[in-house]
Amino acid sequence: MDRAQTFLFLSGGTLFLGIFLVLFLMTQEGRDQRSRQILGLLILACALNSAHPVLVRALGLPRGGSHQFFEPLQFLLAPLMTAYAASLLQGGFPLRARHALHFLPAAFAGTVAAVFSLHGGGSPWISLGLWGLLSIQMLAYLVPTKRILRRYQDSLKARVSNLDRVDLDWLRWFYYVVFSLCVVAWAVPLLLLHHLPRSVLSHGLSLATAAAVWVLGYRGLRQKIPETPEIPETPETTAVSAIGEPDLKPRSSSPNPEALRLKSALLETLEKKKPYLEPELGLADLARLLEVPRNQLSAVINQELGVNFYDLVNGYRVREFRALLADPRLREEKILTLAFDAGFNSKPTFNKVVLKHTGKTPSQLREEEIESRPSL
Repeated sequence: MDRAQTFLFLSGGTLFLGIFLVLFLMTQEGRDQRSRQILGLLILACALNSAHPVLVRALGLPRGGSHQFFEPLQFLLAPLMTAYAASLLQGGFPLRARHALHFLPAAFAGTVAAVFSLHGGGSPWISLGLWGLLSIQMLAYLVPTKRILRRYQDSLKARVSNLDRVDLDWLRWFYYVVFSLCVVAWAVPLLLLHHLPRSVLSHGLSLATAAAVWVLGYRGLRQKIPETPEIPETPETTAVSAIGEPDLKPRSSSPNPEALRLKSALLETLEKKKPYLEPELGLADLARLLEVPRNQLSAVINQELGVNFYDLVNGYRVREFRALLADPRLREEKILTLAFDAGFNSKPTFNKVVLKHTGKTPSQLREEEIESRPSL
C-alpha cells in the first residue's frame, strides 16, 4: 500500500468513524442529549472535511477545483463549537430563529464555491478569499467559546460536590481541539500565499480534521455531564478560613429573614442528617431534601455562608474524616477506608480536598492524631 492509498484509507476510516459516532451520540437520551447531538454534528463536519479526497473520488468531481466545493464545511465548525460549549453551561440549547444567522457565512461560501467549482473556475484568489473569511470567523468565535467553557467549569462547584462526575480534562481537550483548528484556519491563507502545493495542503487539512474526529470522539464519549442549573449561574468566590474549614459567618449586610431561616435549616440538616456522606450529592439533591428551589439554596450558600456548594460539602467531609480519624475504635482502619466513609469516592480528590482545607496531607493528619494520643 503506497502513501496515497494509505491516506485514502485513513480518510475513509475517519469518515466511517465519524458517521458511527454521530449515530451513537444522536441516539443517546438524558439531560445532556442536546449537547451530545451538537457534538455529533461537529464530529460529522470534521469527518466530512477529513474525507475530502474520498468524497472527490466517490462523486467523480474534477480534482483541480474540487477543493473549493468542500471549503464551506469548514464554516460550520466555529458555530457548532460555540453551540456545544453553550449547551454545556445551559443544560440544553433551545433553537431560535436568530441562530440561523450563524450559518450565513457557510451558506455564502457554499454558494460561491459551488458556482465557481461547477463552472470550472477554480481561481486561487477565490480560495484565498474564502479561507481569509474563515480565519476571521474562527477568531470571532474562539474568545466566546473559551469564556463559556470557563464559566461552565466554574459553575460546576456551585452545583456538585464531586468533580469526578465530570471529566474536566475533556474541557481542556475540547478547547485544545478548537484552538488547533483555529490555528489551521489561520495558517492556510499564509500557505496559499506562499504557493504551497495543493496536494500537500489538502492532505494536511485532512489529517488535522481526522485528528479532531478521533480526539472529540474518544474524549467526548467519556464525558459525564452533571445536572445543570435552572438558570446559568456564576458562583461567588469561595472563602475558606485559616484553619481550612468553611467560614460560616453571614455575608449579607442586611440579613433576609427567609435567607436566615434557610441557612439555619441547611446547617442543621448538614449537622444531623449528614447528607454529605453520599458521594454523589448535588445541589439539586440537597434542595429536594430541604424542599426549596435550588437557585434559592445556592444563593444562601454563596451569600450567607460565603462558600460555594463544592467547598461547603467537602468541608464537612473533611470534618467527618478528622472525626473518624480520632475515633479510637477506627485506629487500625486504612486512611482510604475512612475517606470513603466520610463521603469521598476517589483518592486523588480526597487528597486534594484535604490539603486545601487543612494545609496538610491525610498522612500528616494521621501522624498528628497518633502523636496527640495519651501515652500509656
